[in-house]
Amino acid sequence: MRAIIESRFMQVALSGGSQMTDVELNTEFERFQHEVRNLLMSDNGYLTIDFTLRDLLAQLEGVVCGKKK
Repeated sequence: MRAIIESRFMQVALSGGSQMTDVELNTEFERFQHEVRNLLMSDNGYLTIDFTLRDLLAQLEGVVCGKKK
């Protein structure tokens, strides 16, 4: 789970600025998706998975809402 939150993709998304090429960003997004799929298929339990996904969503929504202002 920590790998998802600390992934390079999330760091770029949360910082609001990209110092990566489109190819690098696509690669990092694929890694991010892979980690999310691993979480969904894990034995961590519904509550842990739900909490992690909601936390990720809140972080990403915070960035989107911040950019709209």
